[in-house]
Amino acid sequence: EALQISKNPIIASHSNARAVTDHPSNLSDEEIRGIADSGGVIGINLYPGFIDVEKKANLEKTLRHIEYLRQVGGDGVLAVGTDFDGFTTPHQDLKSPADMPLLYEALEKAGYSLDFIEGMFYKNAMRVFREVLK
Repeated sequence: EALQISKNPIIASHSNARAVTDHPSNLSDEEIRGIADSGGVIGINLYPGFIDVEKKANLEKTLRHIEYLRQVGGDGVLAVGTDFDGFTTPHQDLKSPADMPLLYEALEKAGYSLDFIEGMFYKNAMRVFREVLK
């Protein structure tokens, strides 16, 4: 509904890809494309249930969601959402904000460009905030 109503970019602050893990809170391909087309962002969520049906989240499984969201929505759609304060089942590798450099390093090791990583970590969200708050 938000995509149909809003004239501004849409933010899905804590979401992953339903095609990778079938969870009702994860986004369909249509929703991912719609958010990307609006100029919005999707904040990758680290809640294990959104990353893996067995609730065993790790960096490798998190990267699958990131890559899928990038393939469907493009580089500019990704942001960091985490939701550290919204769940108690821990991510195996990213347990707190102090562990976020591990995600940065995993993205570098996987061959993502510095532009992509900086976009995901802050530039994409800042672009949307500036657009909406002008």
